[in-house]
Amino acid sequence: MTMRTSTLLPKIIETLNRPLFGTRVIPPGVAVPAVDFPEDEYAVFCPGCDYLLRGLASEQCPECGRPFNRGQLLVDQYVRERDHRVWKQGGIGRWAGRIAAFVLGFLLIYIAAAHLAALCLPWLGRTMTKATARQVDAWVSLVQTAHELMWWGQLVLLAILLASVGVWLRAARRNARKRRRILDALP
Repeated sequence: MTMRTSTLLPKIIETLNRPLFGTRVIPPGVAVPAVDFPEDEYAVFCPGCDYLLRGLASEQCPECGRPFNRGQLLVDQYVRERDHRVWKQGGIGRWAGRIAAFVLGFLLIYIAAAHLAALCLPWLGRTMTKATARQVDAWVSLVQTAHELMWWGQLVLLAILLASVGVWLRAARRNARKRRRILDALP
């Protein structure tokens, strides 16, 4: 009976120790060898003050004085935090925010212009009954020009959205590759 329990217990422990649905359980305080990850490619930030900890001789933040372990910060910022500081503070995160603000602003202007045109149509119809042929031609020309500008604006917006999605996917693949490399280096 003891022989059977001694072989069964490691199998139960191994079964229970497996992560659920492909996730990996990373204990707190685990670190990777920091020398395997170059500082220029794998930047880390101080957990206290968000200072970029690149090229330091000591493992103490020069901004707030907090000690850090670069190997542990690599695991914390690239593996544990899915939306880590590197994405937010890097150039891609800033550009993604700028593109989103531009697209949102363009959409608000487009919606406002469409609503303004819808509000002006009844007034324009009443005004055009008293207008001359030259005035009607000027209004029609203005409406056609606005329509063409909106059409070109939509094409530009679509191109910007496609470019920003491409940039975002490239950055997401790069971050996933970095995350995978750090996960593979975990003990």
